Amino acid sequence: MAIRERNLIQPDEFPYEVGLVSRDGGPRRYDSGNYPECLRRLVEAVGWDGVRAQQERARVEGRWLGMGLALFVEDTGLGPYEGIRVRVDPAGQVFVFSGTSSQGQSHETTLAQIVADGLSLPLERVTVVPGDTAGIPYGVGTFASRVAVDDCGTMINPMIVEGQVHGGIAHGIGNAFLEEVVYDGAGQLMTGTLMEYALPRAADVPRLEVHHVVTPSPLNPLGVKGAGEGGTLPASAAIANAVADALRPLGVDVTEMPLTRERLWRRLRASLQSRRRDLGWGTGPSAAGGSADAVEDRQR
Repeated sequence: MAIRERNLIQPDEFPYEVGLVSRDGGPRRYDSGNYPECLRRLVEAVGWDGVRAQQERARVEGRWLGMGLALFVEDTGLGPYEGIRVRVDPAGQVFVFSGTSSQGQSHETTLAQIVADGLSLPLERVTVVPGDTAGIPYGVGTFASRVAVDDCGTMINPMIVEGQVHGGIAHGIGNAFLEEVVYDGAGQLMTGTLMEYALPRAADVPRLEVHHVVTPSPLNPLGVKGAGEGGTLPASAAIANAVADALRPLGVDVTEMPLTRERLWRRLRASLQSRRRDLGWGTGPSAAGGSADAVEDRQR
């Protein structure tokens, strides 16, 4: 934790030049943020200082708990690609034509909110029309968190931001535990349908607690950034770190994902067999049958 704290970009260091080139050809520059506050709120929310004592109590009960975190910065709103066209008909109805179509990010709601607020109109007077070349001829697509919501800057619709974060974390859980493209020795895809390619279900996603740090972006009048992928990418790393933390006393290294039950079982069995050899206990079939807490008791 102390290493992460020392390496975080401080609020007074923004804008921060990374020294790289973005996909749109422009410089990779972090425009704003308060990363130390994000980490502070995380430590406070999860009770980080009491984790080790909790782990020790759980191990006495034969449970192996771990704590993991991941810090992540995403470049969002890459461009200049997208635009919208606003048309007002004689009856006063406003039509917003967008070149990009929603894939669950609620473009229709957030774009309507922005236009209604800018024109001082009720929301029901605004209709968003996505992906219609008769209204706007050009569009690239919804990616790089190209949604008018934000997890750090101004949140146009906090409920949508919350849903985006929850959905992103659910996706990250699938990456961490389930999703894997598998080929056989002949190069034949073995996970070509959802019968073989596992995805997380509602029961696989725990109750989530989300905290927001609001640091408006200075690059646009709304102060918004992106929020679409912020939960997806760091979730897998945080989960892997937690599993590695839980199994570290057993000598289990986490070096590949997804962390399927079979993969973890094989890693644990290999570690137990290695320890038995080191202790001169042999590596027969019974070596794989000992539980993790039994190994810990033997070591003590």
